[in-house]
Amino acid sequence: MKNSTPNLLVHETSPYLLQHAYNPVHWYPWGEEAFKKAEAEQKPILLSIGYSACHWCHVMEKESFEDVEVAAIMNEHYVCIKVDREEKPEVDRLYMDAVQTITGTGGWPLNVFLTPEKKPFYGGTYYPKMGNQRYPGWLDVLLYFSDAWKQKKEMVLTQSNQLIAALKEKEEALRKERKIEQNEEVEINFEAIRDKVLQRADAVNGGFGSAPKFPQFNSIAFLYTYGFFAKDNTALNHAIKSVDALIAGGIYDHVGGGVSRYSTDDAWLVPHFEKMLYDNALLIDVLSDMYAITKNETYKNVILKTIAFCDEELKSEEGVYCAALDADSEGEEGKYYVWDKKEIEEILGEESAWFCAKTGVTTMGNFEGKNIISLSTDMMALGNEKTLERLATSFEKLKTVRASRIKPGLDDKQLLGWNALMNRAITKAASVLASDVLREQAVAHMSAMEKIYSENKTITYRSYCKGKPNGTLLFEDMAYLTKAYMGLQEVTGDQDYITKAALLTETVEKQCSEEGGTYFHYSQVEEKQLLAFTVCHDSETPAGNSIMCDMLFRLGVILDKKEWKNRSENMLKGMKKSTMTHPLSYASWSLLHFYKKNGEKEIVITGNKAMAVLTKELTQFQPHMIIQSSKKACTMPLFYGKKFDENTWIYRCFEGFCEEPELF
Repeated sequence: MKNSTPNLLVHETSPYLLQHAYNPVHWYPWGEEAFKKAEAEQKPILLSIGYSACHWCHVMEKESFEDVEVAAIMNEHYVCIKVDREEKPEVDRLYMDAVQTITGTGGWPLNVFLTPEKKPFYGGTYYPKMGNQRYPGWLDVLLYFSDAWKQKKEMVLTQSNQLIAALKEKEEALRKERKIEQNEEVEINFEAIRDKVLQRADAVNGGFGSAPKFPQFNSIAFLYTYGFFAKDNTALNHAIKSVDALIAGGIYDHVGGGVSRYSTDDAWLVPHFEKMLYDNALLIDVLSDMYAITKNETYKNVILKTIAFCDEELKSEEGVYCAALDADSEGEEGKYYVWDKKEIEEILGEESAWFCAKTGVTTMGNFEGKNIISLSTDMMALGNEKTLERLATSFEKLKTVRASRIKPGLDDKQLLGWNALMNRAITKAASVLASDVLREQAVAHMSAMEKIYSENKTITYRSYCKGKPNGTLLFEDMAYLTKAYMGLQEVTGDQDYITKAALLTETVEKQCSEEGGTYFHYSQVEEKQLLAFTVCHDSETPAGNSIMCDMLFRLGVILDKKEWKNRSENMLKGMKKSTMTHPLSYASWSLLHFYKKNGEKEIVITGNKAMAVLTKELTQFQPHMIIQSSKKACTMPLFYGKKFDENTWIYRCFEGFCEEPELF
């Protein structure tokens, strides 16, 4: 039951926090007020972390956080703090690591019990109000740890100190190992990496592993990159199979565009219906590469439809993309997206029989008596133009009707890092499709980002919501933004973006550097936490450290910054063991190792028709290539010694040595 009187979350802008603003729980936002209260009253902190589109977060709220009995116990025995994991991923990461260390599992909602000094001593994920065979009851958990705090406080404090010590030891060991590996001459075996990745491959349905099944775009990207350049059809074909199955299945919204976060089954049919900006950015990114490799028009269509979905459903008035669409509408997961066969027959008329046969729609349905629309993999792979055009007409009719339904909730928080991923995806799509429209869209999107996240003309904030910027930039945000700037410079030839990328890299160097060569998750200058940690493995998005490793090398070549190139090479050396041992978790590093094996390659274009040559070059699949262009004389080191006259010249270079220039 919602409270008539709001708690302190009512002053926040995060949609997730505002969802809890009228709970009877006396929630505090993460901050000094809550910490001082816990210290003064010597109460443990109950930290609950989630996000707006999280289905089980909604379930626990309804069962427990809206329950007056539960709220009374929480308010009496704890200082209760709510955190949006997308606003404060550094907080989420620390306590997720702690819970995974304690229980071996993690997820959201994440509920963690802390000392007043913010040290964790126990935690878990979803709990029902009353216990059952699968879960202990939330009421029992609350009372148990309240009693433990009062009766066995010394033991609890000892346990929390030991846990923090264990997390620090683990982090320090990883950093030490990376530093040692920098001095070891170890060859990366790409066939062994491929074999390990394919051991987890689902040969029937594409992708990797079993349900719940995530797209794992980074691993797909490694397979098609390695497969294409090494002429390894086994690797390339599984990447193609995975992409085709993904965009044919119900995880992809054929009516309105956009991909959901994961599939609840092996065959990609039944999604967990929440749609995240980063997943759609990565889908566009991967499909752009796949289009460059195959020229399959189906990939082009899905790229454009996914961008259109993001523009229609996620774009804010400021011109920046919001974080996510909820899985639920009207209290039911997926209600907005599913169909009765009878409803489709009424909408499509005589066309409905053919449409239902092509999309798997039946009277019985394939999801709780309703239908999730999907296509056959062959249909997407072959790209039958007439069939797909006929389907597109029907999809538009369904989309018009669906628009009258109550939409899933929008998390209108606009995150810098996720928008940077989307910006890079649009620039890549602009490149491979040779699209001036998308190029201009990417430029406008970056301008909007610079406007809302900046203070005194410097990008300062990582989040924007309801007219207010907030949140200190994290390393990952800066890494993704650097890549977005580099992508924009590549596709436009505007050297100002290189300057911005270089300035951002200098900030990263000053604020986030750690001795071992990688970067801390957050600034070591501005904010202190219990544990300074680095993140080197991929999660739902590529590891910020792998992105920065790539950008350091590219900027080092373009600007002749040997120290940046050296740092990039040391980072890469330090990740060899992890890459070889856990290639699915370090797929973005596998790509960088593969680029390194192929050597430093550049294309430099000068002259009046530089943009025309650039446009042609960017339609090719050459992700390892550093491509620069300029119409007029340029002072950047990579252009030293290059001709600028009435002609247009193309320089193809390897390891700093250029062939005779080609006249365009």
